[in-house]
Amino acid sequence: MGGLACAWIGDSKPVASEVPDILLLAGSVRASKLVEAAGRSVLDLPLTPRLTLLEQWGAHLSTVRNTLPGARMRLMLDDRAPLPTGQLPDLLGTLTIERDPVPFRGTGGLLSDVVRASNPNGRIVFVDAAQVLGVDLLKLMQQMMESSADVVLTADQEGRAIGVSAVKCSTLLHVPEIGFVDFKEQVLPSLRARGGRVQVLRLPGTPAMPVRDAQEYLAAARRFERLEHGPDASHTDSRSAFSQFKVVEAGATVDSTARIYDSIVLAGATVERDARVVRSVICSGARVRHGERVMDQVVTGLRRFSLSRA
Repeated sequence: MGGLACAWIGDSKPVASEVPDILLLAGSVRASKLVEAAGRSVLDLPLTPRLTLLEQWGAHLSTVRNTLPGARMRLMLDDRAPLPTGQLPDLLGTLTIERDPVPFRGTGGLLSDVVRASNPNGRIVFVDAAQVLGVDLLKLMQQMMESSADVVLTADQEGRAIGVSAVKCSTLLHVPEIGFVDFKEQVLPSLRARGGRVQVLRLPGTPAMPVRDAQEYLAAARRFERLEHGPDASHTDSRSAFSQFKVVEAGATVDSTARIYDSIVLAGATVERDARVVRSVICSGARVRHGERVMDQVVTGLRRFSLSRA
């Protein structure tokens, strides 16, 4: 960490920029109902029939690695988060998967623990893995590295926080070595009290979509389809008022007469003849019976609950 590299933004001249470590944070104090229902890491959830959230990050990180080969990349999981089973062969030898060194430390505590042996003059970029990023991570990192602020946060035009931030390692040396330390609630106020500088980059459009619950997951997958295929990708079926957006993961069984609207069917699920699934997530082991109607639900092999409660 702390080396120099030349980076290009669009057609601009090369800019000398610091090469930070990148932490992809995929832990949580408590497993979400979505993760429990799906029975897998949030990173293994599909955005398309053959592309997972992890693979979306793999594409971003490969672009960073190709331009900034000195960047270290670390996927951080807490002791309760399930390990992702997906593979990123393009990042072998570059991306490491690690458990948080100390449990229940909070984001501020985790960052401090991770960088204590690093160059205090360096910086790290930390990213919330449970989101679909709709902007180029490399270009966003380059913008953040051009700032002289101690901490650079990102937000949309409405001021809603985006889970991509940069922080100087020296800022984290003041974090207590023991106990839970939240980054926003404790580290930032302490920094400001010492005269530190925090900058917020406002990003246009919809720069990111979180994936913390089932409703957000559906919205993020729908948004990803539009990013990949244009705004008309999720068109409306002439026979129905519902969007025809759907993700049927490889390994799911869906009868040709079934209708799937604005829904995701995971591998190992079954949707039988003449069934209708609307705004729902059908998980592995679940079965939607012949002629059944499922709307605004998360369905597992054992139970069903409202989409709004997942």
